[in-house]
Amino acid sequence: MNKIILLFVCCFVITSISAQHGFPEGHYCNSENGWKTKRCKALYGMKKEDFNKVIVIPHRGLWGTPGIPETSLIAIQEAYNKGYMFCEIDVIMTKDRKLILCHDQQPNRMTNAPATFSNNGGVDDPGNFFRSLNYNTTTNNSVPDTNGSMYPIFPALKDLYYKDRQGNITNQKINTLEEALDFCKDKEIILALDIKVSKMSDPVIKNEYLEVMKLTLELAKTKGCLHQIIFKPGSAGQVTLPEIQNYLNQYNLWDTFSKLTNVVLIDIMGNAFPLATNKAYIDSWLSLPSLIGVEYIYKNPQDELIIPKSEFGNKSIVQYTKDKGFKTGVFHPTPTDETGSPGGRGSYYNPKNYGTLDDLRGSLEFLFGVPNNVFPGMLVTDRPDSDMDFLELFNLNSKYTKRSTVN
Repeated sequence: MNKIILLFVCCFVITSISAQHGFPEGHYCNSENGWKTKRCKALYGMKKEDFNKVIVIPHRGLWGTPGIPETSLIAIQEAYNKGYMFCEIDVIMTKDRKLILCHDQQPNRMTNAPATFSNNGGVDDPGNFFRSLNYNTTTNNSVPDTNGSMYPIFPALKDLYYKDRQGNITNQKINTLEEALDFCKDKEIILALDIKVSKMSDPVIKNEYLEVMKLTLELAKTKGCLHQIIFKPGSAGQVTLPEIQNYLNQYNLWDTFSKLTNVVLIDIMGNAFPLATNKAYIDSWLSLPSLIGVEYIYKNPQDELIIPKSEFGNKSIVQYTKDKGFKTGVFHPTPTDETGSPGGRGSYYNPKNYGTLDDLRGSLEFLFGVPNNVFPGMLVTDRPDSDMDFLELFNLNSKYTKRSTVN
């Protein structure tokens, strides 16, 4: 009888832990040791609490000052040193299957790589995208110079140095995801990983995207830090859950992805995102056990993501998601010059009328002037410190932004 009672108590405790912490079975944050950490408290906060407060997440690390390049290990370290609980970073796979930290498809803007034939951040690979370059060895006779002739020898990526925001070459060599995980694994910080590929509509490139997911899971599993990473599918183009499941099942990693790590879906309108308003697509992601939030990238007050739709019960997609119990987020980029810049910072200002916004993501007044039913709970931003100052004016800062306020 005593054994039966003990068994009942143990089952009750295990069930209570799972219910209390709200993570899938087996997730580290459901464990007694995991729940003691601030990183698990912050993940819980992102999933379950403070829906009317805003978690600020440094975009590409904490960078911008001279000598601190974007999407680099030192940018992650800066975010940690400033006390941020979350840090977004970009990951790319090289030709020799090394996972490196870089935002652009091409190395020219962000590193001291030699100039190449196409350096405009386009989607077509003329041989100078990271997926065509080797990390560990030189890439020979296949990388075009500015005239279209092939370099006899293009340097190994591991020997290149990042540039900072001002375009100055720093003393920071290209970093790997492994280096980033080694830094983070025993610290109270969570890495949100944005996998970069050039054209998800290409089956070969989509396969490479899925391979990056697989390699990342294996790496984080080996280092015991699965709970410290957030995958961000959707930014480079749409991928469906069945596609991910079919690929990861080959390596017995589907449960690892769907239960033991964390996911924030990115959803955005555009030609590369045909499923952005598809209810079945949205519902499939909202049913994923490891999903902890959705980052909706809406650009204007008439964006399809924030206007009511009959198929979502006459609610906006953002409101529908919030009503399902998920925090939603937005992206606040750094506006650039008239022409924008290769590889992602875009032309957030109108090139024909410099100073006139044509993409309202650059306006915090817009992002936080939306109705409460689409109000964001996460802000991924290139200038987190100043945006926190803005939010503080309206008492909107979440305690889960900084390590010092997580308890």
